[in-house]
Formats: sequence, C-alpha cells, structure tokens
Amino acid sequence: CGCSGLALSILGVFGILGNILTLNIEAAIISIYMIPIGLMIVFAEIRWNVTIIMANFPFLKTYYGRGIFYIFVGSLALGVTGGVFGVIAGAIVMLCGLFSMFAGIRERSDQKGPQPGAPVGQSSSGASRV
Repeated sequence: CGCSGLALSILGVFGILGNILTLNIEAAIISIYMIPIGLMIVFAEIRWNVTIIMANFPFLKTYYGRGIFYIFVGSLALGVTGGVFGVIAGAIVMLCGLFSMFAGIRERSDQKGPQPGAPVGQSSSGASRV
C-alpha cells in the first residue's frame, strides 16, 4: 500500500499539469493535495518519521481509520483524473483501504476476550476460539 501512496503523489504532479492546461482549477487544487497525502501514506506505511504524522493525524494509528482514509483518497483519485493511471491508482488505494478495514475489524474481534459466563475457549459470539 505504500507504493500506492507514491503513485498518488506522481498522479498529483501530472494532474496539476494536465488540469491547469485544461483550465480545470478544482481538479488542479485536488491534485495539489494528492502529493502530500500520497507521501503521508508512504511514510505511514514504512513508519518513517511517524511521530509527526501520527501526532497530527491520529486516525492513521488504527487499521480502520487508515482504511477509511485510503478509501476517501482513492475516490478522489478516481474522480480527479480521467486517465487510466488515475483509475488504476485510485482503485488500488481503495482496495488497500478495504484490506486495512478488514484487518482492523479482525484485530478488534481478536482483542475481545470471552464474555463473563461464556465457556473458556469461546468468544462472545459463541464461536470456538483456537
């Protein structure tokens, strides 16, 4: 998913150039935002200098928050660019977001212990835990 952040940054650079030439100012402004957002995704994924990022964007600490953010950013990439590269990059970022959300849901369900009164070895839903 870190490579998709790099793709978003590259997409932002080309989006700025293409949208300014076609006088699509709104899309050019969104493309400007995609460059630092893409780099932020790369830094969050490789955990490089994350104290600054995590202090200002605490939702990136959780899988679920990161997943929703990726889906949002991926939908921006789909909407801003009309090219194939934008559609591919946006779809990949959105897929990374879905995988991250599923990992967050899985992690959250694994952290829940058995409820009081539930037999040992079973979760709160009654399913056997191994």
